[in-house]
Amino acid sequence: MISRNGFVFQFSLVVESLERLISQVSDLPPEFWQAQPAGRFGPGEILVHLMQSGHFVSRFVREQLELDPRTPLEPYFAKAVNNREALSALNLRGARKVCGSFTTTRDFRDWLYAELKDIEHSARSIPEFMLEKQVSHPLVEMKGPCGQVLLQLLVVHLAYHLGQLTEQIKVAGYPVPYLPIFGSFGEQAKQD
Repeated sequence: MISRNGFVFQFSLVVESLERLISQVSDLPPEFWQAQPAGRFGPGEILVHLMQSGHFVSRFVREQLELDPRTPLEPYFAKAVNNREALSALNLRGARKVCGSFTTTRDFRDWLYAELKDIEHSARSIPEFMLEKQVSHPLVEMKGPCGQVLLQLLVVHLAYHLGQLTEQIKVAGYPVPYLPIFGSFGEQAKQD
């Protein structure tokens, strides 16, 4: 069982990793972030999707663990749960809409930082008793104490999409960022 402090600490490492990533790649030109490859996430859309997923986590906790744990997911989402293709299309449309609304890299970066702060606030406000409750994730076969399920989901999801983003940065010819998913390594920690 993970304690509230342990959950907040681990969650803050995920947020720190995303903050470092954003700071390392925020100078790339807008055309890189706004690229929309057919049928898959472009670079900016990956980051938007990660932010949207962070909000899903807090919604997931509220809906499964509030007074009535039978509260249904939104109707459009519930339909997509049983159809991975529809869910992927839904995620891609949402990310494209958000990503396409930015005209400068700075606006995009500022939006990402604001979203991260909001997500971190939501995670820090989850009461300890909720972290211990048994949950079942609606999309993947993941069951257990809420805190452990959420951290597992966040880390696996983050690693998956960071791999995609790293590949797109590399293919575009830009320097690949250092992506510390679990915090700083010893030498870097001394420099920070």
